[in-house]
Amino acid sequence: MARLHQAARARCWLQSASAMALLAAGLCPGAAYAQAPASELGEVVVTGSRTARDGSQAPTPVTVVAADELERSSPRNVVEGLISLPAFRGSTSTNTPALSTANNNTGSFLNLRGLGAQRTLVLLDGRRVAPAANNGATNFNLLPQSLISRVDVVTGGASAAYGSDAVAGVVNVVLQTDFEGLKGSVQGGLSSHDDVASQKISLTAGEGFLDDRLHVVGSLFYNHTDEVLSALGARDWASDGDGRLIIGTGAGQYSAIFRNVNQNNYNGGVILPGTANGPANLVGPNGLFPTGVKFLPGGVSSVYNRGTNVTANNAVGGDGSRNTTSLAGGLEQTSVFGRATYDVSEDLEIYGQVMGARARNIYQPSTNQNVTATAITIFEGNPFIPADIAAALAASAPTTTAGTACGRAAGTPTVGLRCFKLSRIHQEDVGGFNRITNIAKNETIDVVVGFDARVFGGYRLSGYYEHGYNDYKTRTHDNAKWENFFAAVDAVRDPVSGQIVCRTTLTNPGLYPGCTPLNLFGFGSPSQEALQYAFVTSWFRTEIEQDTAALDLAGEPFSLPAGPVAVAVGAEYRRFRVDQTADPGNSEIKDGTGIRGFPSSLVGLPGAYNFGNVSVFEGEVKVKELYAEATIPLVRDAPLFHSLELNAAGRYTHYSTSGGVTTYKLGAVWSPVESVRFRGTYSRDIRAPSPIELFQGNGQGAQTVIDPFNGSQTFNILGSVRGNPDLDPEKADTFAAGVVLQPAFLPGFTAAIDYYDITVKGAIGTLTTQVTVDSCFQGNAALCSNIVRDANGVIISVLQPYLNLQKLKTSGIDVELSYRTELPGVPGRFNARALIGYLHEFSTQAPGSATLDTTGQVGSGVSNPRYRAQAAVVWDNGPLSLGVEANFIGAGYQNKQLAEAPNGPNTIVDNHVPAVTTFDVSGRYRFGDQDQFEAFVVVNNLFDKDPPVAPGTNSANFIQTNYELYETIGRYYTAGVRFRF
Repeated sequence: MARLHQAARARCWLQSASAMALLAAGLCPGAAYAQAPASELGEVVVTGSRTARDGSQAPTPVTVVAADELERSSPRNVVEGLISLPAFRGSTSTNTPALSTANNNTGSFLNLRGLGAQRTLVLLDGRRVAPAANNGATNFNLLPQSLISRVDVVTGGASAAYGSDAVAGVVNVVLQTDFEGLKGSVQGGLSSHDDVASQKISLTAGEGFLDDRLHVVGSLFYNHTDEVLSALGARDWASDGDGRLIIGTGAGQYSAIFRNVNQNNYNGGVILPGTANGPANLVGPNGLFPTGVKFLPGGVSSVYNRGTNVTANNAVGGDGSRNTTSLAGGLEQTSVFGRATYDVSEDLEIYGQVMGARARNIYQPSTNQNVTATAITIFEGNPFIPADIAAALAASAPTTTAGTACGRAAGTPTVGLRCFKLSRIHQEDVGGFNRITNIAKNETIDVVVGFDARVFGGYRLSGYYEHGYNDYKTRTHDNAKWENFFAAVDAVRDPVSGQIVCRTTLTNPGLYPGCTPLNLFGFGSPSQEALQYAFVTSWFRTEIEQDTAALDLAGEPFSLPAGPVAVAVGAEYRRFRVDQTADPGNSEIKDGTGIRGFPSSLVGLPGAYNFGNVSVFEGEVKVKELYAEATIPLVRDAPLFHSLELNAAGRYTHYSTSGGVTTYKLGAVWSPVESVRFRGTYSRDIRAPSPIELFQGNGQGAQTVIDPFNGSQTFNILGSVRGNPDLDPEKADTFAAGVVLQPAFLPGFTAAIDYYDITVKGAIGTLTTQVTVDSCFQGNAALCSNIVRDANGVIISVLQPYLNLQKLKTSGIDVELSYRTELPGVPGRFNARALIGYLHEFSTQAPGSATLDTTGQVGSGVSNPRYRAQAAVVWDNGPLSLGVEANFIGAGYQNKQLAEAPNGPNTIVDNHVPAVTTFDVSGRYRFGDQDQFEAFVVVNNLFDKDPPVAPGTNSANFIQTNYELYETIGRYYTAGVRFRF
């Protein structure tokens, strides 16, 4: 059994895809196998195939990253090292600011090829692990990081070998479950801006008992990173106020990136100019405040400076407010892991494993504000109106006409009224929070029992059962509850008591209990009681369960002249269930009953709150799968055929929601000579809709759209995402071809060049609100029905149902180079590695719409640079090791859909985003009688390089750069000590 025990651990009977993978793993001194040298492991095999073969012969490209390498480049959190690899695009981590409070934003979700985290299958030692998001994605933060030996990234479709969801590829996290001894680490980090402090502590122990038949390993891990809840003021580049504005109309219209962009809003309240916002004698061209009136602390009226290049929502300069989001979300993470393995006999090993983790995130996505569609109607008689404004209002003519201040609000009587529209961004402290604040907690437990056995004389039989449970809870603080808010805003004086009260307490007593009048004139004017009535805490909870049972048989039934034929067959059953609950306000229908001036843009929409409004739903998907895979050697040691091998796999999958689907893979590896290896694969991959895509009710959030039907004006609207039970599984066709070179004249050098082409048909997703509006304008009548407009033709919401989008396509080239050498006269050894990614195409096409090409776009929230590269050199000399790493992101477009021109519709003055290169340096020194201690220091972003200007498109909350792509923290120092006994 000892041999089986060793082989099961070393192989995981998961194959490698290239010799490049193995050599790349050795980039750092002892990189992938520093904790268990190759002499101890025997044959080292990485992910790529279910059949047990030498990994360098498999046809599917794999990138191997050792834990040692990840810790060297990203000591604060190893997932940051992973997402910096060129193959990952659009991955999210703790540092990615979230504009939504309705999604499972806590944690880190890997996104291969930019195809989405839900299409990237994450495995733990080749087995599925409990999902942490309602779309089935895995939160990498919850995995036992201190036990990671390496991470294998299969950069291509792998559904036939590993099951559904592997459309973009597989990330297999390999644990060092055979560890013996005691090891641990303590470290701390701080940015050069004196923030984002971090601490990380780990302790791992392993030991053999009962004559080494029983092996037990356990691990504890703690990680904490401080939050920076406001990017504004934290970094100069985030305080510059960069944003894209659309100026003018018709042929003279143009867009450009401006600095010092503000919103047409103010933190003490503002009446913007124009009779649609107030009477002509107040904010008309000849009124008291023709450019608008702002309210200073105490309600003092003052002239509002509009700034320049004024648009419907923004302006350059002036007195307007500037919203922001978090620079870095806070993370507190604790995980425990335990595993026991027992050799029942020479031919049978059983094991049990448990993993528990808890993570807490805090971040601020935005600020409550009222402007344009949700501007506040203040009626004559409101006791909080400053005296000079009240006098001007009393001297004005009553208005009832639609399009005026009083005439566009729902619930407004038709009798003559005097009123004005107040815009305001609310930044008063409410229960310790002055902005919308999300605190999310994620708890998971994953239990596995299984066995590995030798049967029928030489076959390997393995099976396991896994039960995973994830509990995700979010509380959104300082969240405007709109009916409470607008009821509190319409304040009057009680004619009996003389007290200031909410008007609804007189007209509709008991309808809004506890209503407390809200004074919005001047920052700091609202009472704490009124704020706590209008701005509340909402919550939702997502519980996810997964049960997986799998059985696999692998072996070599016979041999051909070129070698043994390897086969693997297996079956898997999986149940994935989601139960999402929320407080009652999330599903309330807003109608503003009895509230004078309640905005018509909110009437009839589900959800009581400004942010979130998560739908309540539950759903379950059951999956049954059968697969077979074979590797067949055809020729060996013949002229021009040093080796030729075929690999084929097929899988039948039956979904309880959509029926059966067949996937397959065909691949070949041909080596004309020992030093050259050509490889290629073609595969059909699938992903079935997840419970949220099928069953979600309605979830909405504030967004911004440019409406070409209304002179390309920008409007703040609500996007409304909802499930679709009629979805079909996605089908993807993946083609990959490449060459691996290991020239004999240059020992230690390996080059791998691979081309990939992935086309996903019927890709499941939601169209953005902007794409929906643009496609409708271009003639897609089916999407026009998803746009909701008010009586004046102004967009108030856009429905975003999940759809089987017609096509999603990406292609490109990956290059991986490594070189290990010793230089004459120079002590020590050098290890160099480079990963280069070229993106040839990334496009999507919705039914009935033109192809949307975002290749090369790095702004407007898209992460598709044409070129991305990472290179590292490490010098290892005895106890001392020094390294430098460079990360390059090529130049790109602000928005690929815009033409670079001085003017004209759909143009931008400068569409260029410059390339960025950052450098990391590291040093390690081992000491102690047996080198059992190691001190280390790492400096990330050595030259404190700022990210480029690449703002998002939400004019209510411009994000100055692309957080999913660029390094935003700045120079960061980490130091610590590791030990092992």
